[in-house]
Amino acid sequence: SIYGLISSAWKKVNDGLKVKVTIPPNTTAEVKIPLDKGMKLLVDEKDVSDNPDVTISNRYDSHIVLEVIPGKYTFATQK
Repeated sequence: SIYGLISSAWKKVNDGLKVKVTIPPNTTAEVKIPLDKGMKLLVDEKDVSDNPDVTISNRYDSHIVLEVIPGKYTFATQK
């Protein structure tokens, strides 16, 4: 983007998923992560609710939608 690098990468890890995201300054992003019922979502190895830079917008049966401010994040799902 004109504001800087936007990137994402993912890989399957054990029974979950690891997603790395970079959001440039002066922007926000909507990030959708596959998340089945009973799975936990971590951001930078901490519970998603402990990160003030990440807001849960919606939860669905198959995924979660997050609003994210600029920065670098590693999301991980686990059972």
